[in-house]
Amino acid sequence: MPLTRPRDRAPPAAKRPKRAAAAAASQAWRHEFEEAPLLVFPSLVRPATAGIICLHGLADSPEAWARVLEDARARHPSWSWMFPGAPERPITAFEGKLHAAWGDFDDEGIVRVGSADYESSDRRGWYAASAARVHRAVCDLVDSGIPYERIALVGASQGGALAAHVALTLRERLGGWVIMSGWLLPEARLALPRSPNARGARVLVCHSTADDEVEFGCARECVQLLQKAGARVEFEVIEGQSHANAEAPARRRMLAFLDDIFGDDTA
Repeated sequence: MPLTRPRDRAPPAAKRPKRAAAAAASQAWRHEFEEAPLLVFPSLVRPATAGIICLHGLADSPEAWARVLEDARARHPSWSWMFPGAPERPITAFEGKLHAAWGDFDDEGIVRVGSADYESSDRRGWYAASAARVHRAVCDLVDSGIPYERIALVGASQGGALAAHVALTLRERLGGWVIMSGWLLPEARLALPRSPNARGARVLVCHSTADDEVEFGCARECVQLLQKAGARVEFEVIEGQSHANAEAPARRRMLAFLDDIFGDDTA
């Protein structure tokens, strides 16, 4: 069954003023470093035949992704599914307002090749912390008995950037990975020449030509760099859809890609 972080109990009335002051003083620490929920749907069959880790985009949630993939989970009872949730973080581009995010955004504008967020230095260390967390999730699946080559990483938008970061910095070859409406962060681009999840690896890139949040040029650059590194790239070009509207067709293509890699266990 899904696992979520329990809420803290309310403190006694006499301690509330002191507790409130302490909470206010530590607010930034909690927002930046508290780990967010993780939804886990173990395989209903033993042993599991595959493991899928899904990474949502900015201001989205693991619960929303678990809901839209409910039918897919039902069709694949022998797959284990993990939906990590990004912590609430004060985003620079949005005047410090809190959003569920894997990393910071410095620019209010569209992400494009060469933009501040495409070239993110990760000065706050959030992408690194998020990547470490997803690396642990991969190791958890391996510890449960699922080999690396039967694991896939899937991410949308900022989650797609994180999925690429994690895949390309892993030392083991995955079954495949998917970047939907995302981009390659500097750390991912640096890792390309030596990554086992580049040369010979199966990768799906989905992106709309009319994406209004992450420019289509990010996908072109991603595909070119992956192909140069020797990846077996499938490029799904979605015509004329906005960033939000492209998610449904990208998700359908992603599920077909996973079926092709791991086999359809619904027969």
